[in-house]
Amino acid sequence: MQNTNEVIKSTDNTEVVLRSILFYDCRLSKPSIDIWGLERVANGVGASMKVEYSGDVYTVEMVDLVPDDTGKPHHYELGLV
Repeated sequence: MQNTNEVIKSTDNTEVVLRSILFYDCRLSKPSIDIWGLERVANGVGASMKVEYSGDVYTVEMVDLVPDDTGKPHHYELGLV
């Protein structure tokens, strides 16, 4: 988890200030979860993904998959508000 004040554009084209970025390693992070699948399910029912970390609840505003040097998935970066 890394604190940030990064400004991004949301899906409805408004500016959003991220509070934190959560890094999720595709190989080492536990439990192993399908982040894209969770995002699809949340969006399908008109909801947002939520993450609880150290007693605080965050809303996931964006998800980026970062590849390794061979093009395979290395980690996800979840932008949290």
